[in-house]
Amino acid sequence: MNVDGAAPFLMAQATTGTPTVCSVSVPTLNAATPGNAQVTLDWSPANGATGYNVYYDQAGKAQFVANAGNNTTYLDTGLSNGVEYCYKVTAYDGTCETGFSTILCAIPTSQGQATDPAGASTMETGIYTGKGKTKTYAPLSAFLVGDGVVIRVYVVDGVTGLPLADATVDLLITGPESLTLLTGPSDANGMAEATWQTKAPGKRNPGTAPGIYSVEVKGITAAGYHWDGTPINVSFILE
Repeated sequence: MNVDGAAPFLMAQATTGTPTVCSVSVPTLNAATPGNAQVTLDWSPANGATGYNVYYDQAGKAQFVANAGNNTTYLDTGLSNGVEYCYKVTAYDGTCETGFSTILCAIPTSQGQATDPAGASTMETGIYTGKGKTKTYAPLSAFLVGDGVVIRVYVVDGVTGLPLADATVDLLITGPESLTLLTGPSDANGMAEATWQTKAPGKRNPGTAPGIYSVEVKGITAAGYHWDGTPINVSFILE
């Protein structure tokens, strides 16, 4: 996304010399809901935070949007309908600013522009085995810490029931840890996929917390469509 006359990029945690470890937890961006020339953001409170900053994500770069104060919602207005806007947020206190949340995207749509509903028919978790051309996907509901948990969502046109290509899905993972993921575009079969690369414990890293997790669809974005709002989720175990 390109914004004419935009301010210079402002990156979170820009430091010189010895980096400062921020004790504030990274916020979880839960939803980016499009409207007419606007997008409404919603995120979970971060422990220790006294305020939050909102950024656009532009191919991995960050452009400052606004200081949202000590609120967990923000309305971004004056946008162009039909253009995709991607967002991430940080939290801060009086001493530091956290790293970025995961990214959610939305496409503002004119209220007078009719769109069809898009929904998720099924969702599953699995794992890739093998390498290169021999790499294959296998459904799985129990994983080891350090595995890449593959999440597949099958997106359909809510009117015809046919698979919907080029749709992205916002996912929220909850459990002992919480995070958001954005899938890549769905293929001709409507399959959109994202991978959560969990971390094995190391000398300086306790690793991803094991336990029971749930992954839920929080939004679907596709040109000419709106998410039908129907919740769908699947659970898995990390051992």
